[in-house]
Amino acid sequence: MEKASVKATVDAVLSFNTKQDIVAACGGPARHVEFLLQDSVDDNLDWKSDVDPNHPLKRVCDYIDEWLSGRHTNKNQTFNLGEKLIGLTEAPFGLFQGYAPMAMVAFAMRKYVNQIFDTNGKQRTAQHLVDDVVELFKAWENGRSSNKLNFLFESKEAGKLSKHLIAMFSLKKLKGYSDISSLKDARWAIQNEYAKEKGYPLWSLKYCSSDYNTEDVCLLIDNVIKVVGDSESMKNPALLNDTINGYEAQRFEWGNLLVENNGGNYRDGFINFLKSVENVKIQDHEIDDAIVYLKGHLAEVGLWKEAEVKDCLKDWRLSLQTTPAMVDREVVQAVLQVATSLEWVLPLMELYLPYQMLLIREVSLKRH
Repeated sequence: MEKASVKATVDAVLSFNTKQDIVAACGGPARHVEFLLQDSVDDNLDWKSDVDPNHPLKRVCDYIDEWLSGRHTNKNQTFNLGEKLIGLTEAPFGLFQGYAPMAMVAFAMRKYVNQIFDTNGKQRTAQHLVDDVVELFKAWENGRSSNKLNFLFESKEAGKLSKHLIAMFSLKKLKGYSDISSLKDARWAIQNEYAKEKGYPLWSLKYCSSDYNTEDVCLLIDNVIKVVGDSESMKNPALLNDTINGYEAQRFEWGNLLVENNGGNYRDGFINFLKSVENVKIQDHEIDDAIVYLKGHLAEVGLWKEAEVKDCLKDWRLSLQTTPAMVDREVVQAVLQVATSLEWVLPLMELYLPYQMLLIREVSLKRH
């Protein structure tokens, strides 16, 4: 059996949409594929009404559907296809690398085209599944698991929310994301590419001065941040549904919030947030310098948290100030130089130096 030839058979079964086309592509040593399809499916590859439930093709398909269903495979959780379907190598199936066995598994996988996702959140197309079926039988023959067969199914909620997030942030317009399709992909794009393009964290919108920035919109933003920032959120259907419903209810307000002020609501909200930080009292002419400081001392902008921005902004303010301790050290040095020639200063220094040490210690404690 030539590997290239059997792969071509798998390709034909997964790619063509009529029995006639598949049979035409499966001649020679792959002729058994015609016999498998002859009494089981019609010309459109749908099951015949009188198909025997014990027909080999029907039994393999039913087994795969059983083990890839919700009963045995949880949504939004990674599974290994080879391990999941290992029963096909045992009695009563006993599948091995060959034209007919691989064609049967390929036929069963037709319904999962674009329904299975790899661990990077990319859909498995028909061409991907051709490679997957070949890898599946290779792993079985070698008797070991293959990481290339680690996949997952998205839940209905995850699939719907991923479409909403793509629309909310126009993610397909981002460079390199034209084929975005999964929630995992959308989460990554928002946190790493979209936020970088905007230059400000998503939560900035909660603080903008827009009339569209309502309480419900803020709740929507909070939910989106939870979904985007926590990989475990995919396992939280309540959160996913709340986010879906929030966007569907606030679609108009959200759209206007993003386009209003030529898209300037991110910057407006972020500046308002900076001005709200107590004890910093940032002025308009200091804004840009403060933002440069934040970008130099924090991680990627899409990962910024409100609390850490506050702390970093306070550090920025301290960095601009000449601390009392620094001034007092200079004074101490000057006084000591004079004290060497003026004996009357020494009693004064005995009182002055302990006081300076207390000041230095107090400033040090405040910084930590």
